[in-house]
Amino acid sequence: MLDNKYKKIIKKIKQQLPSNGKLIYLTFGGSHLFGLNTSSSDIDIKGLFLASTTDTTAFKPEHIDLSTNKSNTKNNSEDIDIELFNIHKFFKMINVGDTNTYDLLFSMFQQNTILLETKESNVLKENYRDFLSTNSKAFLGYVVAQTKKYGVKGERYNSLKNVYSHLLNYININNVDLQKDNISKYIKDLIFKNFNHVVLLDKTSKELRVGGGIYIEILNKEYHETIKFDYFLKRIKDRMAQYGMRSKSAAKGIDFKSLSHALRIIYSFEELMDTHFIEFPLKKRESILKIKKGDLSEFNNNYEEILLFLDKKVDFIEDFIENVGLPSKIKEGIFNKILIKIISQH
Repeated sequence: MLDNKYKKIIKKIKQQLPSNGKLIYLTFGGSHLFGLNTSSSDIDIKGLFLASTTDTTAFKPEHIDLSTNKSNTKNNSEDIDIELFNIHKFFKMINVGDTNTYDLLFSMFQQNTILLETKESNVLKENYRDFLSTNSKAFLGYVVAQTKKYGVKGERYNSLKNVYSHLLNYININNVDLQKDNISKYIKDLIFKNFNHVVLLDKTSKELRVGGGIYIEILNKEYHETIKFDYFLKRIKDRMAQYGMRSKSAAKGIDFKSLSHALRIIYSFEELMDTHFIEFPLKKRESILKIKKGDLSEFNNNYEEILLFLDKKVDFIEDFIENVGLPSKIKEGIFNKILIKIISQH
C-alpha cells in the first residue's frame, strides 16, 4: 500500500505527461533497488511512459526529469531524483546496452520496489528475454575508464588549488597591486618549481611581439609573464570551477562512490551473462557497499589493487562473452513487435 507521499508523486508525474499519454511503470531505482542504500541515500525513482496510447509513432517527449535537486551539489536523503523514459527511448537505450535499461527491466521482478505496474509493463516483463544481448561490453570499459578519470581529475583539481593558494600567499606577503602588477617577478622567483603539472617555459629567444618571453604552463595552458595578477587569479579560479563536485571529492582522496558503481556494473553484467538475469537486491551488495563506505579490506586496503581487479574483470568478460548463449545484438523487428503488443492492451 503506497503512502500519501508517493501517491502525490505519481499524481504529479501523470500531470507532466502529454494529454493522451500514459504512465506505464514506476519503481524505486538506484541504491534502494540495489540494496546499497545508507541513511544518507537519496531517493531515485525511474519510470516508463507512452507519449500516446493510440499513436505508435509518437515519441516525444523522450525523457522527463522531475528531480528535486537541479543544482550541481550533492544530493542528500531529502532529495528525490525522478527520471522517466518514453518507451521509444527505452528501446533505443537497451539496444546499445545502456545499464539503466537493464535496471528498469529486471526491477519488474522485484515487487518490494515497484510503485506502479500496468498491463503494458507486464508485456515488457513477460518478453524480457527478447531484450537480452551481449551488446553491453562497451559500457564496461567506459565505467572503469571513468573511475580512473575521476582520480586524475582529483589530482588536477588539487594542482590548481595548490597554485591558487600559493598565489594568494605570495600576494599577501609581497603587497602586490593586483590590477597593476604583472606576474613576471613571481615567475622569476620560481615559486612553482615543486608543483605537479606546472612548468616554466623560456621563450625569450623570440621577440615579444611573436610570443617571446617567460611563461608558466599549468595543466597544459600557458600564462605569459605580462599577465596581471587579478586576471591570473581569475583564470585559475575559473578553471577550478570547471571541475564537478565528484572531482573535488576525489581530490580529497579516493572516489569510493565511483569505484562502487564500477564494481556494481561489472558484477551485474557478469550475472547477466551467466544466468541471463539480474536479481535485485544485488547478490554481491555487501561487497559493493563496503567499497561505497570506503572499506577496501577485501582488496588489502590497496586502491591500486581494486583498479587491477576491475581491469582483469573486464578482460575476463570480454574473453567469455561470445559463449554465453545470448545474441550479439537484439533481433531486428523485436521493438515493433513488443510495441504493438503494448498498444493492443487498450
